[in-house]
This record gives sequence, structure tokens and C-alpha cells, in this order.
Amino acid sequence: MVEKDEEFSKKDEENFEELESKEEEEETKEEEEETKEEESSEDEKLGEEEIRNIISEMEEETKEEVEEEVKEELDEVRKITEDYLPRKFKKGEIIPAVVVKVEDDGALVSVGRKFENYIPLKELTKEKNVSARDIVKEGEEINVYVVRPEGPTGELVLSKRRADYESAWRDLKEAFDNKKDIEGTVTRVVKGGLLIDLGLPAFLPRTQIELNVVRRKELNNYLNKTLKVKIIEFDREIRKIICSRRVILEEEKEKERKEYFYELKKKEGETVVGTVVGIVEFGVFVDLGKGIEGLIHLSELTWGPRKPAREIVRKKQKVKVKILNVNPEEERVSLSLRQTKPHPWENIEEKYPVGTIVKGKVIRFLPFGAVVEIEEGITGLIHISQITLKKIKKPEEALQIGQEVEAKVVELKPSDRKMRLSIRALNEEEIRKKVVEEKKFESEYIVDEEEVEKLKYLKG
Repeated sequence: MVEKDEEFSKKDEENFEELESKEEEEETKEEEEETKEEESSEDEKLGEEEIRNIISEMEEETKEEVEEEVKEELDEVRKITEDYLPRKFKKGEIIPAVVVKVEDDGALVSVGRKFENYIPLKELTKEKNVSARDIVKEGEEINVYVVRPEGPTGELVLSKRRADYESAWRDLKEAFDNKKDIEGTVTRVVKGGLLIDLGLPAFLPRTQIELNVVRRKELNNYLNKTLKVKIIEFDREIRKIICSRRVILEEEKEKERKEYFYELKKKEGETVVGTVVGIVEFGVFVDLGKGIEGLIHLSELTWGPRKPAREIVRKKQKVKVKILNVNPEEERVSLSLRQTKPHPWENIEEKYPVGTIVKGKVIRFLPFGAVVEIEEGITGLIHISQITLKKIKKPEEALQIGQEVEAKVVELKPSDRKMRLSIRALNEEEIRKKVVEEKKFESEYIVDEEEVEKLKYLKG
């Protein structure tokens, strides 16, 4: 019995294990199915979103297509309306019109309506004793001003004269705002200037005709001439239009002046002719033409020591100058007067070799001698011992500033631009003869040791 019970218990355990394993398999299957269902639901959601997006895009495209179709239909309706319904005009409006027929006292014009409109001569022009045929031609397109949208007979009241008048004010206002140049014909001489026709009468003061003020007796010379002007004052309320030709001339002159600066820039190093227009402490101003002035600095006036500019040039004098530097941006030109001539120390050895007797002017004193100017840029030094035969402590004791003297070139150093002169050397032979004759040496004479030896030799 016990054995049977054990067998039964073993079978029960096996059955229980089988049941557990089946339950686990079933749970696994259920989990797999749930996962599949979740994945399929997510796919369905994504598909639904894509479908919604596609549908919304289709709706937008359809909407755009519908709007375009509606627009096209509206445009067609507008065109039909414009073609078949008469346009409504407003008072004060300027509209185009085509001249259909012209008679002496007026013209018929079409503004796109079924019936033409008549414009009398007085509304075609302000001129008198003229025919409408002189003003407009058949087939010509003109601008007309709507005086009244509807007259007593239901017709438009139009005016070409008013359209021209309004257009003229508008055009002149635009020219004034944009600073444009306009042309007009001088019609009359009035007090203080001219009347010029710019579509409307404008005043041109005689101070604004040329760069310089025009004399009253010369105003008649401008009658019936066409001039280019610029409006400088504009006020429609008081019907004031003032113009200027001078402004244009000044602009043209300034433009030429700036261009000339760049032309001069290309001429740096060249020699040109100018006119002295101003002399100041630091130099000279020279007119080079077209309103451009260059400066010759005091240091560029002469090769020699600096002198007051008035001693070298005078006003209105024509001078040759060398262009040293041009700065168009700062509008400056540097010039040189001295560089138009060769440097005076060139070939100095040929011009003034040692032993040459020269003439010069005393220009300056030094503690040890005097400076003599032989010519512009060339000076020499006379040592105090070479000024006179007598002993002196200062050169002023024997010489004066501005005094003309003769001297002998005793030493020349071209590389250092130095020259030594001697007045005493001119009389050296006379000194020797005098000493020999008198057989004595006067203490008042200055004789160096070499000369003493020479004189002793002559004496002996």
C-alpha cells in the first residue's frame, strides 16, 4: 500500500509539473500576442497621422487651386467691367485723352467712354490769338484735368490748360526736391533780373545768372535764350519760384577743379607756369589755373639763405615752378621755385677755382669772420684774420652788412659746400714789397710765420 501511495504521489508531481509548464507556455504566448497587438496599434497610429497629413496637404492644394480660379474669375470680371462700364473720374484728377477732332475754337477728345468730350480753346491754352490746330493734332495723346466729373449736360468738363498747369507745378516741385537741372527760355527783363519760362514763370536774379554779378545793361543780352537752371526757392502757396544758373556753373567749376587736381598729380616733378596771387610770411601762393593754388614754402624760394618772400617775387608775377607734391583728397599742392634752376654748387670748381677774385655782399657776421654771398646759393667765409691788414677784434670793425667787397678764393670744398675767401690776400704782394722796402716789420700788420719766413728770405 505504501508503495502504491508513493507511485501515485510521483505521478501527481509529474502531472503538476506538466500543468505548470503548459501554463508558462500559455503566458509566453499571451505576452507575444500583446506585444504584436501593441506594435500593430502603433503602426496604425503612424499610418493615421500620415493619412491626415496627406489629406491636409490635398485640402491646402485644393484651396489654393480654388483661390487661383476665383482670382482669375475676378480678374476677368474686372476686365469686363472696365471694358463695358464707364470709368468714374474724380475732380482734380489728371487723365490721358486722345484728340479725335480739331477745330479752330476747340477740340474733341476721347477718354475711353462711349461719347467724346469737347474742350474749348480757352481750356486748351492760355495763349491768345491762336487756333486750336496750333495747340493739338488729331490722334495726339494729351493729359487733361477733370474740372467737373459731370456737367449740366452730363458730360465731363475737361481742361488741357489746367492739366499743363498742375503738371508744371508737380514737375517743378519734383525738380526742386531732387535738385534737378531744368531748362527754360528767358521771356522778359524785370527789375533785379530775368523772367524765365519753366512751364511756369520763374525769377532769375541777376546775381544768379553768371559766376559774377551781371550788370543791368547786360540783361537784354539774355532775352529769348535757353538757359539751364536749378530751383533754389519754391513755394506754391504764394506762387514763388526762384532759380539760379550760378549754382550749376559753380558745380561744373568745382567738378573741373577736382579733376584738375588728379591731372596735376600726374605732373609731379614737372615744371609749370603760374601767377603769384598771395605773399605771406611762410611762403607764396601761386595760381595754377581752374581755381587751384599751390604753395611755395619759404625754404623753396631760393637756394641761398632765406629771405622775405617780397624780396624775391611780387604779386601778379608769372613764375615757373616745379610741382613737388599733389594731394587731391586734402586739395594741397606743394611747389618749388628754386628747383627750376640748377643747384649753384654744380660745377663750382669750374666756375670759381682757387685763386679766382670774386665780388660779393656781406650778409652776416660771425665771432670769427664774415659771410659773403657771391650769388644765389653760394656763400664764402672771410676769416677775421683775412679781412684787413690791421689787427681787429670783430669783423664789424672793418665791414658792414650789405657792403660790396672783392675777395680771393683761397680754399674750396665742393663736397661740404664750403668756400674760404680772403680780402687780405689781394694785397699780399704789396705787403711784401712794402716790408722789403722799409726793411722792417710793423706790428700793426698781421703776418703769419710762413709769410715771415718768406719775407726774411726776400729781405736776405
